[in-house]
Amino acid sequence: MALQIVSLSFKPGHKWRFTDGENTFTASIEDEKFLQEVANHEHAFAKGDTFICEVRIRQYKTPSGMLKVERTIIKVKEHIEAPRQLKLL
Repeated sequence: MALQIVSLSFKPGHKWRFTDGENTFTASIEDEKFLQEVANHEHAFAKGDTFICEVRIRQYKTPSGMLKVERTIIKVKEHIEAPRQLKLL
């Protein structure tokens, strides 16, 4: 699934907000390798960056009868940086 970041959090356990181009949603990230790379400053994020991810989607019914959807990023396969405008000299 291709996703773009809407907002992110570096606090452990906090969810990131993504868009798939149609829907905006929060998702937790289980990809420990990716999270370690983020902690090691191996990724820089900018508006318009796209991620190719394996996503688990779980739909369930709450005790009150409401339908809920939970999304989890299992693996970040690719980080595609948005095109950047070069500065003129």
